[in-house]
Amino acid sequence: MTPELAISAVSTLVAIVAFVLTVTRRRHSETAALAERLAKLETKVDVFWRGVSFDAARLLHSPHPEFARRDELLERFQAQELTGAEARELGTMMSAVLKDKKAEPGQQMAASVILRYLSAWYEATEAGW
Repeated sequence: MTPELAISAVSTLVAIVAFVLTVTRRRHSETAALAERLAKLETKVDVFWRGVSFDAARLLHSPHPEFARRDELLERFQAQELTGAEARELGTMMSAVLKDKKAEPGQQMAASVILRYLSAWYEATEAGW
């Protein structure tokens, strides 16, 4: 191998290594920025759906004594104080509202929103979030 060829090969290798390092660093910073943006977006989405589900809970709250337990659970839901057992109980009640043919469409929609929020909450709890 001639000295010129050896120098050329080493120069090419150094250029390739420099290129790979530059791309890797850039990707790392881009990935970090993307992760930060994603975390902010997740927070905003969670805040939005929490607000929607709390509004749905207010819609389902009833002054009738027959719904006293449901109202108690809805209040605990809004205060974010539900235990796992209470969340399952509230979920069962929301499923009943969905199946109730006498329930108003707005109540069924509210029950559906709460049920979906409870489902997401349960999944997040199970995942350790």
